[in-house]
Amino acid sequence: MEKKTDFKALSRKAKVEYIWDYYKLHILIGVCAIAFIISLIHHYVTYKEPALEIVMLNTDYAYTGGSPGLEAFIAEQNLDTENYEIIVDNSITVSETGNIADDYYTNQSLTLRFTVGEGDILFSPENVFTSYGESGCLMNLEDVLSDSELKDLEDILYYVTDIDTGITYPCGVLLPEENWTIENGYYTTPRYLGIGVTAAHPELAAEFFRYVANY
Repeated sequence: MEKKTDFKALSRKAKVEYIWDYYKLHILIGVCAIAFIISLIHHYVTYKEPALEIVMLNTDYAYTGGSPGLEAFIAEQNLDTENYEIIVDNSITVSETGNIADDYYTNQSLTLRFTVGEGDILFSPENVFTSYGESGCLMNLEDVLSDSELKDLEDILYYVTDIDTGITYPCGVLLPEENWTIENGYYTTPRYLGIGVTAAHPELAAEFFRYVANY
């Protein structure tokens, strides 16, 4: 019959080894559970509701934390930064020379975002912008801007024809050589700007569009 280990007689090191050998699974599960609970608490304590979600494709900005240039807009809108935040996703890169459909997984991800309302604002190269405009993923600016605002922007308005409805409409603007994105280091060349057709935050998206387009 196997002699039972006299735990009290073991050295401190031997006790640690004994506990680890026999209870390591329980210890690992406990540690993971504690880490999960801490992570969950941290998430809910620090969580801020998205006030605006901006997608910027093919940026030249090397992310180092924060989103340059938003401070003035946030102040202008008097945004409650204690509870709300503007999210800028500049992590997505697509081909600028081919069809957007060639970037299959990226295309599927972007289409989903701009279909379910997880994309309020889109900055992108022409091929992507045209594809999303023709697919009805971008808002008709005639539904957002006044006639006088459209007239002021007429030189940079970008029109597409919806492939389903056949309606030609302004879905965005081609930003000029000097604009908010270039001044704040996101791009070195002008890009297209539009509003997602199912934007979850349409009013603030429209204000941001005006802010950048008239910058």
